[in-house]
Amino acid sequence: MHGLKSNKNFIVTNAIENILSIAKKKEDDPDWLKKKDFGRTPDYLDRIKENIQNEYKMIQNLHMQNSEDKYISFNLESASVKKKFEKSKTNSVRV
Repeated sequence: MHGLKSNKNFIVTNAIENILSIAKKKEDDPDWLKKKDFGRTPDYLDRIKENIQNEYKMIQNLHMQNSEDKYISFNLESASVKKKFEKSKTNSVRV
């Protein structure tokens, strides 16, 4: 075997150096209260709220349209029943 040989245990040496070293200073956290956007609702949330409101309006319109269709069909049915009733009434009088 050629080359340099060492009896140094690099793992233990690295651990000791890290234990004895001085801790690095953390950067100060920014003051979130002083940011220009503090307290504002983010734009993406405004867009999401708008989409939800549009969906609610669409559903409400569908419900209104469906109820109007039922009302119209009910009125048509009641009108046809009324005509049948009047026809039967006039037929019963003739007899």
